[in-house]
Amino acid sequence: MKNYIVLLIVSFSIVCNSQCLNGDCENGLSRLMEADGTYIGHFKDGEKHGLGILYNNETYKLTTTYNVFDNGIKQGVQYTNEKYAAGKNATKTYQHYEDGYPVYPAIRLTYGSFSDIEVKYSEYGGWESAERNERSGNMKIKAVDEDDATFLGTFKNERAVVKMSIAHNSGAITLYQKLNSSPYYTNHLVIKQTSSDFKVYAYLNEGEVHTGVFIDNEWEIDDTKKGSWEYFKNDNEQLDYKVSYEELLKKPSRLEKRKDDLDNESFNIIVKANSKQNDGTMEPQYISQLENIISKAKQENIELNPIIYYTLSRLYYDNENYISALENSKTYKLLNPDDFYGNLLYVYAKLKQIFVTANEKEESGEFTEPEIHKYIHESMVALKEFVKTLEPQATSEDEKERISSIFAQIDPNIEGYKVK
Repeated sequence: MKNYIVLLIVSFSIVCNSQCLNGDCENGLSRLMEADGTYIGHFKDGEKHGLGILYNNETYKLTTTYNVFDNGIKQGVQYTNEKYAAGKNATKTYQHYEDGYPVYPAIRLTYGSFSDIEVKYSEYGGWESAERNERSGNMKIKAVDEDDATFLGTFKNERAVVKMSIAHNSGAITLYQKLNSSPYYTNHLVIKQTSSDFKVYAYLNEGEVHTGVFIDNEWEIDDTKKGSWEYFKNDNEQLDYKVSYEELLKKPSRLEKRKDDLDNESFNIIVKANSKQNDGTMEPQYISQLENIISKAKQENIELNPIIYYTLSRLYYDNENYISALENSKTYKLLNPDDFYGNLLYVYAKLKQIFVTANEKEESGEFTEPEIHKYIHESMVALKEFVKTLEPQATSEDEKERISSIFAQIDPNIEGYKVK
């Protein structure tokens, strides 16, 4: 089985906390905001897998880091391009990783020029200028000139760690997978740069290959152009997906997809509940099912479609659970303050809740009779003031009749419970 990704991308801008921005960051191509930048790459079972590119666009420089991940673990050479503002030189750093751990020596170049090669021999050591051919303990750097390019390699215990070539005329850099017949560390990230394009190949186990092609020789974060990621399976014969950058930005995030799933689950329940209500029956499991979904949404900080709160409030009301009806109608009213029928449901629930609460206070002995009268009177006065704000929204005859009917219920209570 061969799997590979073809990535046809050119420069594009990225809006940069750690959260999944586009895609589900579980499987397939996704965009992820991290503490040190924005990451675009392929995911497998929730892990970074294959080619991934991290952008960090700071005020004074843009840092672009290319990696290959094997089930979340860095493998092969990590290529980092730091491009400075105000026309300053870019630095290109090549650091090998084996099973997630750095392997030295690492190389740093300035625009691929051999006039400025730096080498780092350990994790705790600093960068130092390097000669074209030098050795430090069991590590060395070696450069060989040929007609069109200079070949540069680093070695540890005579095993090739990084191998690249730098074209004499253009300064284009090619990063190779292995150093011919010499012993080598496996490099999973291969770069081939020409005067017209910039290609990245990400080799994984069992022949899995992710390939990237970047047009115009540079990947500029502030210049959006068309491109696509293509992921193939089964010896390159089966196209699993093809996503352009513009399409990637339109893909819902994991949170958005979860919201859609919960909304759809709720709507299916609402359809069943409405059907039962039309038959003159009501089964309480629909209330508990919607309660469960709303509870999940709160735990996951998801704002559901407002109609779900409205429907649950109506179901509570029909089942004479007026306190719960009021609470959910409050939520709906906050989300849709100008919805006439949502506000009307709140008023109906509030009317019932006033007397439910008054009875509870009386039975518990918490309120005396004068205090109960005062509570009902003041609550009715406040509710009438709210209903007055709905009058301008009542445009049809039916809506006007509903407002009149509510006043007809409120006014006698205001007078009847007036404290003398």
